[in-house]
Amino acid sequence: MRKINAILTIIILALFIDHAVFGTLNTLGKAQVVLPVARMMTVCMILHAIISIILTVKSEMVTFKTKTAYNKENREYWLRRWTGVLILIFFVTHVAAMKKQKGQLFKIASSNPFGKISFILFVASIAAHVVINIRPLLISMGVKNRRTVSAILNILYVVICAGAAVACALTVIGGGK
Repeated sequence: MRKINAILTIIILALFIDHAVFGTLNTLGKAQVVLPVARMMTVCMILHAIISIILTVKSEMVTFKTKTAYNKENREYWLRRWTGVLILIFFVTHVAAMKKQKGQLFKIASSNPFGKISFILFVASIAAHVVINIRPLLISMGVKNRRTVSAILNILYVVICAGAAVACALTVIGGGK
């Protein structure tokens, strides 16, 4: 089940990159978001959430049986779960904002302050979730060399932070017409 979740995660990341690029281009007035890609990402994300919930429940059952507490490890473990929950919450507000437009071209930059703040928190929760979960994902995909993992992580951290900053800046200041 963990391997399926790791594969789903890779698919979600690829679809998310596509969605983020076209969303940014949409904000700049250069392209539109491809809805089938967004819908496919939604289905994959829901499956990922369901599998993650099942794995969390199984893990917690073992913790209750063995009565072991690994505080340092549990902090990161629960941070992963809570950032995932935040993504789901802000995802609902994101979809609601898109549905409200009823097929019109929509730019988050032109939404109300609540929509902008919600989107910025959505992007922040996605960035945090990805950053926290990249190391375990790389390990589950078979990348074992510490130097390789560190190099990949450093590059991804910079890209994620830069992308999140651009998305938030475009949201606040707006884009093209």
